[in-house]
Amino acid sequence: MIKELRCDNGKEYINARVLKFTREKGILIKPCPAYVHELNGTAERYNRSLMDMGRCLLSEAKVERKYWPEVIKSAAYLKNRTLTNTIERKTPYEIFFKRKPSVKNLKLYGSKVFVRIPEEKRKSKWDKKADIGILLGYTDTGYRVLINNKVIIARHCDIIEEDVILCGLDDEKENKNEEEIKDNEKKDSASTRIQNEEKSKIEKNLERDDTYEINSDDKEEIIVKRPRRKVKPPVRFDEGFSYYCIYVNVCDAMIPDNFLEAITCNESNKWKEAMNREMNSLEKNNTWTMVRKPDGNKKVIDVKWIYKKKSDGEYKARLVVRGFQQTDCLDDIYPPVAKMPTLKLLLLYCCQNSLHIHQMDVDRQLS
Repeated sequence: MIKELRCDNGKEYINARVLKFTREKGILIKPCPAYVHELNGTAERYNRSLMDMGRCLLSEAKVERKYWPEVIKSAAYLKNRTLTNTIERKTPYEIFFKRKPSVKNLKLYGSKVFVRIPEEKRKSKWDKKADIGILLGYTDTGYRVLINNKVIIARHCDIIEEDVILCGLDDEKENKNEEEIKDNEKKDSASTRIQNEEKSKIEKNLERDDTYEINSDDKEEIIVKRPRRKVKPPVRFDEGFSYYCIYVNVCDAMIPDNFLEAITCNESNKWKEAMNREMNSLEKNNTWTMVRKPDGNKKVIDVKWIYKKKSDGEYKARLVVRGFQQTDCLDDIYPPVAKMPTLKLLLLYCCQNSLHIHQMDVDRQLS
């Protein structure tokens, strides 16, 4: 229950409607003197916190300043759900409503939002199903989204929080930069065309009249810079070159991803032979030792088959341990791998001492 309200002399507090409401509820209003902000320090400090947060949100959303009311409302929404009371360890929302607030709806402020267009507003099946906007605020039933210079409340929407490049959608800044570049190019081409016309006129006058005197201004216009060699871009940057290029992601669909696919595919016999060779090699080299499972809730690290088909048609199968499942810290659990600087140093030593280098392929790396 509010018993006393300390405020400034703003009309949002000192008006007939508020005075009538406070009189009915028995609330005493104590306005501070004009231009004495010290007596209203709590509210002034809160306003400063809202302005600091709103300034950051405005910069993050990259919108115009005319949308500052939406930014301030969002800052207050976030501030009420932030832990500020160090004594009770509660948020202002929890203190007022006696329940903890839900923060599942909070998203990165200023993110791109795809708002679903209702079917009733679509004229045909070929119309777009969503509009792209900017997240500006939150409500109890959805989000406040800026679309085409208009703030709407959206419920069915997808929010892209990460800074990703969307296919077919260019940023507004990029479009503005492209327009500025085009305008500058037009201005440069127009100025060069005018200069060329003036130079051609002066040259024609010189040819007609030998006694024509040239002013200092005309001399400056006649002076031409040293011609530069025309730089031609490589063929790969030519516009027509893109018609001869095909961009694909190489992915061999015939290689199985797991053991079940390997034994049920059309080439299952080849993969079984490769797995048998791998198992024989592991047993021959005494790769593991059979032990009893430890008591307790100890988790056993499982293994996985890795399949690969080489360019020469050879089928390879590797049985590897999924080491990322191991949580205990043990030493010497990784196989030794030679670094590239070590290999270069070894090759340099062989070259300086005229030693022979033999290259070989190890069929089974584990021993």
